Amino acid sequence: MTPHTQSPLSGEVPEAEANLPKHHAPLPEIWDKDRAGLHDPEDIDFVAVQNSAEYRELRSSHVRFAFPMVIVFVGYYFVFVLLSTYAPGFMGARIGGSYIPWGVPLGLLAFASTWFVTWAYVRHANRNLDPRSAALRERLEQKGAL
Repeated sequence: MTPHTQSPLSGEVPEAEANLPKHHAPLPEIWDKDRAGLHDPEDIDFVAVQNSAEYRELRSSHVRFAFPMVIVFVGYYFVFVLLSTYAPGFMGARIGGSYIPWGVPLGLLAFASTWFVTWAYVRHANRNLDPRSAALRERLEQKGAL
């Protein structure tokens, strides 16, 4: 059992969390409701939630976005590493008549792609995932909503 999964109803704060801020849990709203005794996770039928169309659509929306991004992002890194390892002549060749070798912009592109993937995921989550998951969570907190 990790510190985040320990039941807050026990009243004991794990030693590892003693110096952390109050809202360090991944879902602080639910965590606080658990501590106040307002939320009982045993009332939630998680299997029914998992089989609900709303959850399946939320999950498929995440997978449809994340899977292609991971393939492109990791693929670029593998290509970059393979070029650096097996094509040092190309990576060291200068671009046109400049003193900049091809490896420099390709390496900088790796940093730019990291920033782009982060920005795209945050944008997707804010627009598509977070509103759906918040609505699903609200319905879960109401007994018998699903």
